[in-house]
Amino acid sequence: DALSSLLRINYEDGRPVPYEKLVGHALTLFMVAYETTGNTLTWTLFLLAQHPEVQQDLLDELAPWQGEAPPLEVLDRLPLLNRVLKESMRLLPAVPYSRRFTSRDGSLGEYFVPRKTRILFSHYITHHMPEIYAQPERFLPQRWETITPSPAEYLPFGAGVRTCLGASLAQFVIKIAVSLILPA
Repeated sequence: DALSSLLRINYEDGRPVPYEKLVGHALTLFMVAYETTGNTLTWTLFLLAQHPEVQQDLLDELAPWQGEAPPLEVLDRLPLLNRVLKESMRLLPAVPYSRRFTSRDGSLGEYFVPRKTRILFSHYITHHMPEIYAQPERFLPQRWETITPSPAEYLPFGAGVRTCLGASLAQFVIKIAVSLILPA
């Protein structure tokens, strides 16, 4: 888990990182997770309010639990809830862009990129590219019935080794929250 990983961090020379600094990192992780999860929940509810037919279909999917949270083993098997969350995170990602430094010389398309170059990439722009997503400005949860974008094409939690540690927990929390809030 993230806390165990933080506790094992050392400086490059092998010295352990002081606990005071680790507490700061843990607080930062908590605050980032709290804000991004809250933003995603808010945008998801906003989009459902703007699309009453999708909202009603989702209410129908959640009806067997009569306003209670679906059991954990069922949560990932609710197709419309999963598609709504994916589409919400595509259309209005909580993190609009990320930045990285290159670890070695390389190329990006036709451009040479030297080591230690700062690279900015936009989740928002990528998620709105018409060559990846047909009608990219529209909220269309049904698109997820037929598409499977690569990790570089759909990255609400980043991609690769830098994927957000809390991605699974955030999606779980949002699905539970939507399933409790929407029927109320």
